[in-house]
Amino acid sequence: MARVDLIEEEYSRFPDETNRTVGTGVLHLTDIIKRMDQTDYTGVKWNMNLTPDCGFIWERALEMAYKDKLGIRPNEIIVDGIVGSPDGVGDDPWGEVDFVNEEYKLTWKSSNNPIESNWYYITQFKSYCKMLGTRVTVVRIIYVVGDYKGSGPQYFTYRLEFTQKEIDENWAYIRQFAINEGMLEE
Repeated sequence: MARVDLIEEEYSRFPDETNRTVGTGVLHLTDIIKRMDQTDYTGVKWNMNLTPDCGFIWERALEMAYKDKLGIRPNEIIVDGIVGSPDGVGDDPWGEVDFVNEEYKLTWKSSNNPIESNWYYITQFKSYCKMLGTRVTVVRIIYVVGDYKGSGPQYFTYRLEFTQKEIDENWAYIRQFAINEGMLEE
């Protein structure tokens, strides 16, 4: 090889074609949950634009590759002044409910941790269930580094069923937090 040069170039955000509302006066569910999340990202050197874009690319790839197999992306949903953007709505693989919330995740977290221990995901899933009027979420996850023990990337699909009480308590907590933080008027 005669020559290799590194080109200094900033990452350009992946275009969001989901028609999600952005701007002043719009309160997204993810904005509330991110503020609630107590994870300290101080000192993290990851590109915090590229990292979530990898997840958006995964969502888009699933939508295009499996458009006849997976659920459809719904329009944004507004409940109690909070906007939500579920990844999809689809059929229940067990046929126990009329439809399910579908979520697609790509993460660098370890697959060794049970899905139910991921507070952020579970809070989001219960919130979308409330917004959609279902009790079930099906989530498809790529764990980029698998189990961190040499497994390589891993793919898992989970079906999570919540009680109506869990969903309602979660929503009350989301709303009250947003009100207390001045993000939402009572």
